[in-house]
Amino acid sequence: MPKLRYQYSKFILLLLMVIGCTPSYSQKFESDTYSKEELIKLNQTYIKVLREHRSKAAGMEVVVKFDTATMYTAHAFAYKLKAEGRIGHPPSNIINKYGVAEICQGLSADALKYYRDRNYEALARYVYMVFSFSPGHAKIQRSSKYLYIGVGCNNHAFVARLRDSPMPKELAESEKQKLSMHNF
Repeated sequence: MPKLRYQYSKFILLLLMVIGCTPSYSQKFESDTYSKEELIKLNQTYIKVLREHRSKAAGMEVVVKFDTATMYTAHAFAYKLKAEGRIGHPPSNIINKYGVAEICQGLSADALKYYRDRNYEALARYVYMVFSFSPGHAKIQRSSKYLYIGVGCNNHAFVARLRDSPMPKELAESEKQKLSMHNF
């Protein structure tokens, strides 16, 4: 269903562009790339939203931590998805290599607007809500065993990777190098 909704959103946006009714936010193509600082803000905001929901479910304050190395691998994978023009997960050997649980989603028209407007709060809450509709994604997102979080995002996909321990920095080195091609 989310894939159909994503395709429908793309169709509507394309239709609006063809008939000359381009939404104002689509004019902001210079904002289609997040800087490292902006991505960190998005990570912090998603973690805040995740912490709120997990704490409410647990009936007490829970810990959720930002992991920079995990962010690099998630962000590099978001760019890979964009280059391949798809949404999905890497092969299980990659997931096992990084020791992550992963959830990813294509950006709908609403999410793309939040992304381009740098509305981190709205984007984080929207993505949390969308993940909550998928039983598999919701289970990962709500699991208290995943304390370390890294998010990657571009104008194609939102990728959240979750771990039970910090990712070893050497695992993220090649991903950091790949991101340098995107001025990150």
